[in-house]
Amino acid sequence: PVAHWISMHGPLLGVAGIPSCNTTTLLCQQIDEFLGYLAYDSVFQDWFTPADYYKDVMKLLEYESSSSFLADLNNETPRGINETYVRNFQSLSSLALVKALGDETVFPNDSEWLGFFVDNVPISENMKYNFTESKYYKDDLFGAAELYDTGRMHFHSTDGPHMAFTNEFLKALVLQYFTDPAA
Repeated sequence: PVAHWISMHGPLLGVAGIPSCNTTTLLCQQIDEFLGYLAYDSVFQDWFTPADYYKDVMKLLEYESSSSFLADLNNETPRGINETYVRNFQSLSSLALVKALGDETVFPNDSEWLGFFVDNVPISENMKYNFTESKYYKDDLFGAAELYDTGRMHFHSTDGPHMAFTNEFLKALVLQYFTDPAA
């Protein structure tokens, strides 16, 4: 079993748009809308891995019923809660979430700390929630609420863009979470 998990700039709640494309511009909104039509197509999801992480807050039923990866992993599908996912997540000794403050690849970068855009509100309005305001926390959909409530969830950040961090930063995380303090 996994005891410690470090998520380095991971799109844990998905992505809502094309990397580095400003969703306040009409062109990016149109491109996002077009790709949104493709994202939940099973052939497209099988062929284009990033589509597995796409979450359109204006098309939640399509996301929940057609996402072949993320909706399942986060217990958002019509099939209901997968208790094995919950137990496995709750069994972690620690979960370290690292957010890239300048990330334009994971959009919104709040996803890296289990936050996202508010459901059924256009992303152009930039309304977001953090983890403790989310259904993932309130309903403990995949076990992360227990980690948070028991002090086993830890939030870290880096200043740069996606996957830009120093070896020293990574080494400090590894030493913090993967070494036995009694040794």
